[in-house]
Amino acid sequence: MTGLDPEQHLTINQTAEALGVSRRTVYRYISEGLLACFKHAGRNYVHRQQIEEYFTRLLGHGDVARVERAKRHRRTVKT
Repeated sequence: MTGLDPEQHLTINQTAEALGVSRRTVYRYISEGLLACFKHAGRNYVHRQQIEEYFTRLLGHGDVARVERAKRHRRTVKT
């Protein structure tokens, strides 16, 4: 990933792992405006802050179980 900080910019696969969802769900979240992505060198990336904001919105809606499940998946994400 030339020019991008791998600690801050995740691929779609890494984003799916971090959220505990499928790639298809990540693309759906992007199309629904729940996550923003950008293209670099022909690949889509999501900024880690987007994931933090997603978790914050879930907690604000009381979806604690979903957040905890995603956090368990997130520990295994390789950047």
